[in-house]
Amino acid sequence: MTGPSAPFSEIASAVPSWGGPSWLSDARKSAVARFVSAGLPTTRIEAWRTTPLPDLGKMAYAPGSASTANQAGALVKPFMASDVVTLVFVDGFHSETLSSSVATWPKGVRLAPMSRQLVVSPEDLQPWFADMGATDGALHDLNTAAFRDGAWVVVDDGVQVQMEVRVVLVSTSTDQPVAQHVRSLVQLGRGASLRMMVAVIGAREARGFTNSHTTITMAERSRLDLVRVHESPPGVPHFDALSATLGAHSVLGDTVLQTGPSWTRSEIDIVLNGERATADLGGVFIARGTQVSDIHTLLSHQAPGVISRQNYRGLAADEARGVFHGQIKVESEARGTDATQNNKNMLLSKRASVHSTPALEILTDDVKCKHGSATGQIDQAQLFYLRSRGIDSVDAIRILTRAFASEIVSRLSDESTRRLIEAQIAPSLEQLGVAA
Repeated sequence: MTGPSAPFSEIASAVPSWGGPSWLSDARKSAVARFVSAGLPTTRIEAWRTTPLPDLGKMAYAPGSASTANQAGALVKPFMASDVVTLVFVDGFHSETLSSSVATWPKGVRLAPMSRQLVVSPEDLQPWFADMGATDGALHDLNTAAFRDGAWVVVDDGVQVQMEVRVVLVSTSTDQPVAQHVRSLVQLGRGASLRMMVAVIGAREARGFTNSHTTITMAERSRLDLVRVHESPPGVPHFDALSATLGAHSVLGDTVLQTGPSWTRSEIDIVLNGERATADLGGVFIARGTQVSDIHTLLSHQAPGVISRQNYRGLAADEARGVFHGQIKVESEARGTDATQNNKNMLLSKRASVHSTPALEILTDDVKCKHGSATGQIDQAQLFYLRSRGIDSVDAIRILTRAFASEIVSRLSDESTRRLIEAQIAPSLEQLGVAA
């Protein structure tokens, strides 16, 4: 295989030989055909105009293999605790050694790696793949074709889960670049609630590509508080996709933190199709060097009285580039929709840039929708004030950037989760002060 999909030729060629139920094999083959036909996305595609893929090199990415994952232990350790359940995937495959034992899983929650569920009870997964003919793009097709593992999480009706569930994806391969395609499925029953974290991390010298998809369905009056930490190492570009369908009176809170040094793009697609459903989204990217950080959101309001909130922030230093594209779509039946979107970006270098594009598509009159976007250099008056108090420029910049990002971190209501996130992003904020 040559051409624009060549870096993943080894994986695409291997897909037909992978086992599994017939419906999945058919979905994989169709996805491979679409991917090979379309090739990797380029800037000729409008949605990718401001976010070209990084140079993926000439060596084909390997599909990876199961590992004892001893080298990943130190990387995963900060995410482990006695009061959380952890599912760990190393180079695309579940690590039983690093994951929490079955005995610790909370009652009323069904958890399993996708690889196991496909063997034990594949019929539970088939409905999730019913609409795979409708594609969202080449990298989505690649994930459908090539995923081998991921987290399957089902919360039964009425269950209020007290323990946080953490899904950790780790890149460790340094000899050959490994592409890990991971797909997680999350389902909340009526009146259920869950706190969940998805973290993408890796060894500093790791090489590869991460393509992670999380699909969520939420029944009536359910609640999900989701935190996503993107800290992929510089040699492992990361494409992330989150899709969620919200039932009546359900509440989704999603906070994404793009703080790692790699090329990162997150596509967030939320459908509010239940009356008075609420989506509260927020995030921050911290970009430095020649890094590209991209957040694309699409919130589709499809029922009366639905509410959405978006609050995203970006910090860019050196020659880094940030992208935010946020689209609010209100269908004709979504009377009484209340939607707001806010994007603020701080530039710490004259060479840094952020491309911010808010978009509204409203098909009914009875709505409240507003959006705002602001991008500028660091506030010189605030910087002068701190310097006049005897604080040197590096520390002053650190104080201001930490305060700028803290509005997003403060969204996290659980104290232990907030402390973990603060510790994880602290090195990135420290480096911003030096870069500026």
